[in-house]
Amino acid sequence: MPEQKRHLPDEENGHHLRGTMPQEKAGLIRNFVVYNFGERHMSSKRDITTLEDIKLMVDTFYGRVQEDELIGGIFAGVIRNWPQHLDTMYRFWQTILLGEHTYSGRPFLPHAQLPLEWLHFERWLQLFGETVDRYFEGRNAEEAKRRATLMAEIFHHKIQYYRDRGIGKPLA
Repeated sequence: MPEQKRHLPDEENGHHLRGTMPQEKAGLIRNFVVYNFGERHMSSKRDITTLEDIKLMVDTFYGRVQEDELIGGIFAGVIRNWPQHLDTMYRFWQTILLGEHTYSGRPFLPHAQLPLEWLHFERWLQLFGETVDRYFEGRNAEEAKRRATLMAEIFHHKIQYYRDRGIGKPLA
């Protein structure tokens, strides 16, 4: 069965699945992914091996994040440009999972001043793990979940460190 296109029909106008209207697009992301890709991925899970796999993982995950009652508002409050954020996440995971060095940056700094507690990280990990498990299995799928867990733990500890010491913005 040929792979179906992952973007919504309004792509010609420069608006992709990863639009700038998080609440309106979140439902579209969820429904589009489930209805157009769920059958293929549900019937034959495979490992994360391509950029398209990463896009499916990232788009689905952030669609769920945007709708989540606990963490959706935190993301909505800080992400002003969803297409740019998603593109950064594609490059981040492409570098980690596929070994294609397309990301360079400091992922902690944007999170340093957010009002995050461990329960937010737990929810983030739950949504991420469920997304990966729904569509993928294999070495890279497990590595994605392992790396996400490590990031959550490190970010949480660093945020607590800065808060406990009354340190404002971390050094760049």
